[in-house]
Amino acid sequence: MKNEGAGAGFTLLEILIALGIVGVLATIGFAAFPPQTILGQARDGRRIQDLTLLNISISAFRAQTSGSLGQGNTVYVSLPDASQTCASYALPQLAAGWAYRCVSSQAGARADGTGWIPLNLQSVQQSAGIALDPANKNAFAYLYLAQGSEYELVSLVESEKYVKQYARADAGADDARFEIGSNLSLWPRAAGIAGKWSFDSVAAGYTDDGSFNNNAGQITNALLVPGKVGNALSFNGASFVQMENVPVATTSGAQNTVAFWMKWDGTPDEIVVGWNAPYGLSLDSGCLGFNVGQGNVLGVPYGSFVNTWVHIAAVFYNGVPAIENVRLYVNGKEQQLQNCQGSVVAGKNVTANVTLGASGVNQQNGFTGILDDMQIFARQLTSQEIWNLYAGTR
Repeated sequence: MKNEGAGAGFTLLEILIALGIVGVLATIGFAAFPPQTILGQARDGRRIQDLTLLNISISAFRAQTSGSLGQGNTVYVSLPDASQTCASYALPQLAAGWAYRCVSSQAGARADGTGWIPLNLQSVQQSAGIALDPANKNAFAYLYLAQGSEYELVSLVESEKYVKQYARADAGADDARFEIGSNLSLWPRAAGIAGKWSFDSVAAGYTDDGSFNNNAGQITNALLVPGKVGNALSFNGASFVQMENVPVATTSGAQNTVAFWMKWDGTPDEIVVGWNAPYGLSLDSGCLGFNVGQGNVLGVPYGSFVNTWVHIAAVFYNGVPAIENVRLYVNGKEQQLQNCQGSVVAGKNVTANVTLGASGVNQQNGFTGILDDMQIFARQLTSQEIWNLYAGTR
């Protein structure tokens, strides 16, 4: 009689070989997708799900009431804090007139209107509580804003995948965050997003502002060309774009951030961003850096920037630019600044009028190359926000 079990087992050698193959595949998998990346994507997935469900609940609540959905000029935060203004956390600076609001850890997840969202959602959602961010620490927190019967929900994301698929793909102006709700202009105004020019299209000599501030840029001689993200503007040394009445922070001691993609042809002594001060970001003395119009440059060597796309984020300080108060990021990473020529001693403030591709005073020292995806913020961005702006478009 035939033995049905004959040949059905595995030898010890075969088992060891199989285990070895599994180990190699696991190593390759972890190398391609490090645990931190996987965990970040998992947290981001939950963030999108939480805010999508919250949006459904608030939308249903909104349909049942004609009242206000919260206090105006207030950013409600999912972080627990004994301070109603969330003073225990290092949160992004808000525009003038806006304030954060936190509740205690005991009240945080309540859905009866005493939790971090000031609405009684018990009748419109199945869960007993309101979702909290999976990290719920510092900038990683859920935000809620309301103005009359309009509202917005916001969450900072941390993985490149979710920056590209959600933060940049939603209809909001903050490319570092996922935004959802009935009015996506609330957070950009609270967060000091002063201007956002994608350069994807040009109409009648102007390029649109996507920040809800409607500061269209007036174009002189710059041409629409393929860019790093969609289209971009090409500058020939006599080209520039001017924006007026941009709502930047102009008081002494304040900070502003400018972020953009650049493909420079290597011609020296050029200005990329110029305020009407003079104060700007220039390519001079072998460096890309902060320049106050006195022949002094505080920046980083630009040798690797020639004829290649690089993402730049510059944090300007209103006063005397110094290593302690200005920041320069290249491809999402903060750089070590150096005095490339002399030392900056004059104090200058940014202005509401800004010129891209030339001096903000006389439109001289024009830039030669391509600029894309230009954004201005009336505050210092965090390193996570800057990395998201880079990663979402690289």
